[in-house]
Amino acid sequence: MGVLKATSHIGDVKTAGDMIGYIKNYQIPMSEFIYNGLIKTYAGACRIKDVAEEHLDLYIDDIWRLVENMNSKGIEMNIHILNSIVLAYCNAA
Repeated sequence: MGVLKATSHIGDVKTAGDMIGYIKNYQIPMSEFIYNGLIKTYAGACRIKDVAEEHLDLYIDDIWRLVENMNSKGIEMNIHILNSIVLAYCNAA
């Protein structure tokens, strides 16, 4: 979780992606905390100065894919995840 917290502060999508590979490789179950960390990482990436518009669109699309994946696994939305989604939209504006 510490790595995802760090990636969210600097918007490091690549390292967060590497973490997903690690999570899958070691069959760590996805939790609301991991999903929130990933969404916050996208929010951080949306904040990066001069990020291309197409990247912003991809980040937002990926956020909704994460939400769909969460729903398919029966993981409920919570206020922290909702706040992270709103933060991503605010940073992308």
